[in-house]
Amino acid sequence: MPTLPLPSGHLPRPGSGSWLASRSDGHRLHAGVDLLGPVGSPVVAPEDGTVVVVASASTPSDATRRSAPAGWAGYGPRAVLIHGLSGTYHLLAHLRDGGMTLATGAHVREGQQVGEIGVTSTPHLHWEVRTLPQPPSGVATVEVCGDPAEWLAGVWSPWDGRCPPEPANDVRTPRACRPGWRGPAPDPFPRPRPEAVAVATLARWLNVRGLEMEQEAEYGSSRS
Repeated sequence: MPTLPLPSGHLPRPGSGSWLASRSDGHRLHAGVDLLGPVGSPVVAPEDGTVVVVASASTPSDATRRSAPAGWAGYGPRAVLIHGLSGTYHLLAHLRDGGMTLATGAHVREGQQVGEIGVTSTPHLHWEVRTLPQPPSGVATVEVCGDPAEWLAGVWSPWDGRCPPEPANDVRTPRACRPGWRGPAPDPFPRPRPEAVAVATLARWLNVRGLEMEQEAEYGSSRS
């Protein structure tokens, strides 16, 4: 089964760290969940996959926030993006500098350590489950994300159309919520099939079982 990326943590209760919570600026919704833990706590891959991005990023309090690599402002000190076997992308952010040894293109197994929680005002892991590596130009991040808790349960539950309390003509506000929006609700982005996580879990089991059978065959042949 899929794994919580902070083994020592738990999913947040309703509040600022939960899925779709309103953020402090009032213009956006939380596109993931925040899992609290001490600096240095191990962070692991939620499922088997491939590392597609390892980024140095800025934190919300950094004066250099606007100079961070495109798409990664506010996710620092470090962030990693994993393309999972289920087809989803997992953004694991606020990781510690020096706590990562992975490179782009590396294959990871579910439960494998990929980093450690870094230093922020309140140390935590920010976890997003996305349908795309990054939102297209002009699209709010939350529009390409799903509820991580539902993903863990094998269900895809995307942004439900709710708006932040103070919508703005800002890329952080979902398009249909922006003042003056005249078009219909934007078409949903491609999303994982409902059975995607189950398929990924079965594939992982078959791979493990295949290795066991190879070991049994080798052991058996050595006895003959």
